[in-house]
Amino acid sequence: MQQLSLFPRTDALEPLYATLQALERGQVARTTLAGYAHDWRAFCAFCEGLRRPSLPAHADTLSLFLADQIRQGKRANTVNRQAAAVAWQHRQQGFPSPLTAVVRQALAGARRLDCGPLHQMRPLSVAQIRQIARGLDRAGTSAALRDRALLTLGFASALRRANLAALALADVRFCAQGLTIQVHREKQDQAGHGRLIAVPFGRHAPSCPVRALRAWIARRGSAAGPLFTRLDPARNSEVQPLSVGAVYTIVKRAVARIGLDARLYGPHSLRAGLISAAGQAGVNPLVIACQSGHRSLNSLQDYYRPVDLFRANACAQIGL
Repeated sequence: MQQLSLFPRTDALEPLYATLQALERGQVARTTLAGYAHDWRAFCAFCEGLRRPSLPAHADTLSLFLADQIRQGKRANTVNRQAAAVAWQHRQQGFPSPLTAVVRQALAGARRLDCGPLHQMRPLSVAQIRQIARGLDRAGTSAALRDRALLTLGFASALRRANLAALALADVRFCAQGLTIQVHREKQDQAGHGRLIAVPFGRHAPSCPVRALRAWIARRGSAAGPLFTRLDPARNSEVQPLSVGAVYTIVKRAVARIGLDARLYGPHSLRAGLISAAGQAGVNPLVIACQSGHRSLNSLQDYYRPVDLFRANACAQIGL
């Protein structure tokens, strides 16, 4: 690491600098760090093509990289994340960030010009979740039991895929009304205060998340560890968690099984599906936000993607 201040660094201070760096890393989610690593590799490749240094990089180099990404069709949000990744890498190595005021102005311009429709995963409807669950229920394999529990619980809880993959058996408590899930840390809760999510019994047995999870746990066994586990033979009888990539694959495979275009759906289709279905049913936004964990109703609105614009329509409610 390069010098961080005007004061000389000594061997006695190195443990403190190492701890400081670890504290800064602790403020960033693992999934964000993985995205930063991908963006940093792209930036390094661009710099190599220009024969310019990537570390430390000049603000002009970063501006050219971002302009190149815009020309390639990248959206403003993606380019903004790439700039943050470059700035993060510089801070980690003790260099001044090239994300200067001039570069920020260029990013602001990109956001203003990026007026096209957002690329969002389509929400899964309640009917589609029931169709998927019925098919998996008929299959009856260990993978089908796990996938049915994962999909129905993911829909009912509106959890992100990283949180679904991180759930442990000890995080689930069954009760007379259904079950509760203890979530320890989320994207909007980096401090790790945690929260409880209640999931009631469903009306239809195959798509009921409570029954589906009980069936999966009965097959999984009572060993401590991750709730949703890998089933491949290579695990050597150890309880190993699903990766976030595996959750992505499970959702894609499930929607393709009922004839949907898998390119249009992903793990966020579960979260957006619950929010959209609840919104169309007239559920109070505060109640929806309590389930999804949103702290801002503006952010919650981004997930409300009604399939039928004439359902729960404000104009239709006033009797013109």
